[in-house]
Amino acid sequence: MLLQLGRPSPEVVAKALHVSPTTVRRWIKSGRTPRAAELAIYWLTHAGRADIEVDLHNEMLVQYGLARALGSEVERLNSLVEHLMVIGQFGAANEPSVRIGSQKV
Repeated sequence: MLLQLGRPSPEVVAKALHVSPTTVRRWIKSGRTPRAAELAIYWLTHAGRADIEVDLHNEMLVQYGLARALGSEVERLNSLVEHLMVIGQFGAANEPSVRIGSQKV
């Protein structure tokens, strides 16, 4: 992964991960890096950023679908309210009223 990032020096990697350069050199020499460090570096690579973009795109599609569904439900309920108001006007003295703006419906 460090190759994909342009082979940053151990000092640069150490600073980004808040560890010592000696620790980074030891990881490189042994070929064994803690999982947390690997993941932190992964999100800086092209593949990591692409994963984030895909996740964001998918989440946007889910939220868009939810917004459309809720908008349709609001329209359906508004239509139902209008229908009920039309059939429920019997001229009673205690008839409920709904104000839309300054107009009484």
